[in-house]
Amino acid sequence: MTPNRRLVWTLLAIAALALCLVYQVKLVGDWRVDDALITFSYSKNLGTGAGPVYSHGVRVEGYSNFLWMVLLSGAYVVRAHPDIYLTSRVLAYGFLVALGVGTYGLARLRAGRVASVAAVFLLATMTDVTRATLSGLETIPYAALLTLGLWAYLTEDTRRRRWSLYLFVAVALMRIDGCVPLAFVLAFEVVRAVSEERFSPRALVRWAGAPLALYTTYFLARWAYYGLPLPATYYAKSMVSALDPERGASYVWSALRESGLYAALPLVALGVSRRPTWAAALIAIYTASHAVYVAHVGGDWMPFNRFLLPIAPLLAAMFAWGTSIAWGLARAHHAVVRVGAGALLAATWLFVALRGDAHTTETQAELGKLGEAEHVKNHTLGLLKAAPLIRRITRQPGETLVTDYAGVFALYTDASVIDMWGLCNERIALHGEIEGITPIYGKTCARCYAEWKPIYFHANVPLLRAPDAFKSHAEVVRAVFQSGAIGATLDWGQYVAGRVVRESTNEAVFFLERRRPGVTFERREAAPGIVVEYPFSQLRVSRRAPGACRSTRCRRSSGRRSAARGTPRRGRPSSGGSGCAAAPTSRPSGRSSSSGCR
Repeated sequence: MTPNRRLVWTLLAIAALALCLVYQVKLVGDWRVDDALITFSYSKNLGTGAGPVYSHGVRVEGYSNFLWMVLLSGAYVVRAHPDIYLTSRVLAYGFLVALGVGTYGLARLRAGRVASVAAVFLLATMTDVTRATLSGLETIPYAALLTLGLWAYLTEDTRRRRWSLYLFVAVALMRIDGCVPLAFVLAFEVVRAVSEERFSPRALVRWAGAPLALYTTYFLARWAYYGLPLPATYYAKSMVSALDPERGASYVWSALRESGLYAALPLVALGVSRRPTWAAALIAIYTASHAVYVAHVGGDWMPFNRFLLPIAPLLAAMFAWGTSIAWGLARAHHAVVRVGAGALLAATWLFVALRGDAHTTETQAELGKLGEAEHVKNHTLGLLKAAPLIRRITRQPGETLVTDYAGVFALYTDASVIDMWGLCNERIALHGEIEGITPIYGKTCARCYAEWKPIYFHANVPLLRAPDAFKSHAEVVRAVFQSGAIGATLDWGQYVAGRVVRESTNEAVFFLERRRPGVTFERREAAPGIVVEYPFSQLRVSRRAPGACRSTRCRRSSGRRSAARGTPRRGRPSSGGSGCAAAPTSRPSGRSSSSGCR
């Protein structure tokens, strides 16, 4: 092929890939998740000079993506009020391009150009990849650095290794569990060097010494700064696999089934086993190890297979390997065999592409996942829509506010936020409870609030309601997550129900504010067109509001789908109802709710 024709084909491939991505964005829409806002809160504080702290000066490591947090903080250095989601998406799409380059490079190690390009197209047609890119999370940057690191290591001169390990240090900085591939490739190099009789301690130190020193310095510095060896998120979710040992394996199998990649496994096996090389061994062993690790920790709740997405490029590359090898074997036979083999290979690729694309749904599980993804998006957009009002709840910066949505309240208020799930609260993460809740979201500590005496609680989602949505103080109390369990030790009579009202749209956010000496509860204008008022009787009420949930077994009760069955949750109670619905036996797969019980 002449250089000009190659350039034309390359440009056509890039244009087709761009169309695929645009097509996926049109399907997914403005997909967001509240968890990304937790990282944004740290980025905002770092970029504005407050340091890597949560909400208003809370020193706890509630993020697990240090490098991503630092990159995003640059937006606050450049502008006082940046569009942080736009910044995250611009960066993520840059990393997505790098991911495509790395995937093509890995595929080309053992496959032809056509199969290697097909591997990149396979990623472009995966709706989960688009959700991850739009989410604001570090998933795509992490996958890109991992893929580029493996490619750099496998193509680097084994006699003069220099820079490949720095990419794995970046992987370890991008996500806390990135230390696993860093340790893996280091161990692999030692084994490979010994097997090839070229092992030299001096050469190993020259290659790995500086990168490991850099990572060790980071690890010890963050341990000293936050006081724990691992982020609070790790401790908050540490009981997932212990309580549900089958969840992780189910998570892995569901991801393979939903993406259609299970159909590619025979060709993946062929690509690895036929004339095995060090490259094939590294990619195959790491991919399998990563899947086992994810199964061990129990997976994740987000509807885009977040924990397994980083190995999707590796599976796509091995898929391309197997395809090239199978086609090479078929070409040695009769034309009928070649036609049949070509048709079967093309059908396999088409099947995997269609299964990974959410435009085509063939099973109830796929429909369930689509519904859950749409629910998470709409739920997060609802939280963001309420941001102008929730920022007006507090009177002074640094006042304590309790929430079960740790992202939006940390980013858009000046409160010192207490995260009810323990992701951003050290005490709950270390000493919280999991009775009656779904531990994939974290832990809770209903008894802690009597000691902390927080100033504010807020009514649960939907945050934006009509100003007359509640008729009494007791109804507002019932709308607080775990209000019954908290009320066992905290006197709700010490709190006054209030609402922030946007007069132009007739929308309100309801909250509870603790009585304090010298504080009056009179109507005030918080901003032009936004007022704070306390509509109900200021008479003290009983310690536990009538009808409030009395058990820590209250769960989020609506808008969710069971991860085990993929069926929608029924029986949504009204916002002014008489307490929690009975705790369901199925495991919810989203983090949103529309009542005060979870």
